[in-house]
Amino acid sequence: MQMEAYYTTSGLSRITTVVVVVLVMILGVWPFIRNYKYADHHLDYLNHDYGKNLMASSEPGSVYMTEGGDNQVFSSLYFVYAARVRPDLSPYDQMGNVFKKIYGLMLYSDPRVLARRKDLVDSNIFAGLEPFYVQISNINDPRINLDPYFIPYWQGQRPVYLTWQRPEVWKLGDYTYRRYGIMYKVEPIAHRLLDDLEIRGSLTVGEAQYLFSEWLKRSVDRDFVLEKVRYLASHGYVKQEGEKIVFIKNTPFPLADYFSRYRLRWGKIPNLAYLDRMTREIAIGYDMQMGNIYRSKIRDLQTMYQREVRSEVREKIAKEITNAWEQAKAVYREAISYGHDSVSIIGALVALVENEVGEDLSEEAWPHFRRLLSYYYKSRTLVGVAMTYNQLLLRTIYRHPDRKEKLLPLLEENIRHLRQMLVLRSEVKLKEAPPKDIGGGFMNPAYQSYQEYLQWKQYVDMLDVVTKDLRSPLSSRFEETVYALLQNPKVFSLDQKQMILVQLIQRTQLANYVPYANLAGKIIDVLSREDDLQTLLFVWQMAIQVPDWTDKAFVTGDKILRHKDFQVQPLPEVPYNLGILAYQIAKTSNDEGDVNKSSFYTMKSKEYMKVFKLLCEGNLQLQARFAQQLRVADQVLALP
Repeated sequence: MQMEAYYTTSGLSRITTVVVVVLVMILGVWPFIRNYKYADHHLDYLNHDYGKNLMASSEPGSVYMTEGGDNQVFSSLYFVYAARVRPDLSPYDQMGNVFKKIYGLMLYSDPRVLARRKDLVDSNIFAGLEPFYVQISNINDPRINLDPYFIPYWQGQRPVYLTWQRPEVWKLGDYTYRRYGIMYKVEPIAHRLLDDLEIRGSLTVGEAQYLFSEWLKRSVDRDFVLEKVRYLASHGYVKQEGEKIVFIKNTPFPLADYFSRYRLRWGKIPNLAYLDRMTREIAIGYDMQMGNIYRSKIRDLQTMYQREVRSEVREKIAKEITNAWEQAKAVYREAISYGHDSVSIIGALVALVENEVGEDLSEEAWPHFRRLLSYYYKSRTLVGVAMTYNQLLLRTIYRHPDRKEKLLPLLEENIRHLRQMLVLRSEVKLKEAPPKDIGGGFMNPAYQSYQEYLQWKQYVDMLDVVTKDLRSPLSSRFEETVYALLQNPKVFSLDQKQMILVQLIQRTQLANYVPYANLAGKIIDVLSREDDLQTLLFVWQMAIQVPDWTDKAFVTGDKILRHKDFQVQPLPEVPYNLGILAYQIAKTSNDEGDVNKSSFYTMKSKEYMKVFKLLCEGNLQLQARFAQQLRVADQVLALP
């Protein structure tokens, strides 16, 4: 019996030991098996290939400017200086803090000095010069208006390539950007005319003059255009036939077919959808660029289709448009699959919903937006994603009212999520705004955060109001009511006019919906022709808040100042706010280099401020009420 019990116990012990060992092995191996798809990077050459592909897009001896993103800067840094793959390139970065510090010491520089310095340095790089300059950190330094000292760096004009389109290129000279592969090359503005001519076949000198003025943000004369045409004709790109500029050929590509030069190996990574977000963003970036190239091709083909009269050619172009859109959809869907948890895919989702060919893919996009929001419910990012999502939902409802009942619940769901996010903000407990300044000329971060909270809350409240309006039975007749107001404004009371215009502006602001913006502008024009002072004041209050309506604000404001009832009971805030608006336009125009416009609005600003001071003169109550504004008026009037 004892021996039998011993063998039984011993057998159980061995079984237990085996079970424990197996369990330990399973527990040890299981995390490896479960997480292998997230940790396996043995085929991950994405950043390596991305850096090489950027360089493969650049001609020998190029200036090579990166935007500053980690994927661009550090791969370029490695290949230029460590691997010595392209020692012929002169690499710079947008912030001037990784490669050569072409913008000097940026840490303690006045932002206005820095902005001017960046413009000067970049304009000379584009012109083929290398910058050297004296460090200037104070805006009051008298040398700020002197150009830094530049010396030639290269024999001839060096090709300049950027990984992004640097904003406001017209400030740097008569340049444009043209995309070659995944890089942008700085080229003469005349080359942009070739891109238009290639589609349209020919242009008049007057049409070219208008285009150059639009592109360069300044008026150009006929001689300027003829000079550019002579340059293009000398290279065999165009010919001039009287007033007509006729297309012959476009400029050759600087390098051979770009995408055949690239290493695009991410398709061989079976677990790419599970890798870290930064890695996946490179693949998403490629897909987005390809999708945008296809969509750009579609827009060009559509222009050609509208111009073409031969039926067989139109049929061929239509097939090309269909093929390009199918290719665009494929890469956008791939981008969405890689970026299921990343805001980088928003552009792809927008492209699917609002595409050039009018295919309705919104039902495909909404689930992706909802899943994307789920990753950011308690994050600041939620607001940006939700705003884009809400814009698309509202625009879809406006265009297709029959889908309203299906899409309104999605809007209401977004409002709930946004309100839940706002409740988590610490500012919700504040009874009043924190102090604006913390001393030393620095703004209080708590004040900035509180202002941001108020803006988000205002956005959610406005969205809630518009959504409830859309739920109303009267919503289906909204556009009908708007057109009735335009045709016969006299039958509507002032309250009704205000309600309709406010609703229209709210719908426009939330959805960025151009047709409603145009209708709102027409209502403003109609109402500004009325003689009733209260109506004019309402129109002026609306117009002064919308940047695109500044002309309407000035016209209506001037009419108010001349109105007989205004003379009886003047409102000093009208000329004061018009003066401030004119001053802001003058300052912006001066910053953009438009001296004539700046001078005109400076003069207008002073005129309004004189009227404002005149209205307050001799009235102690008004002088006390507008004490701060009177000091501002004196500062404006003291301007040179």
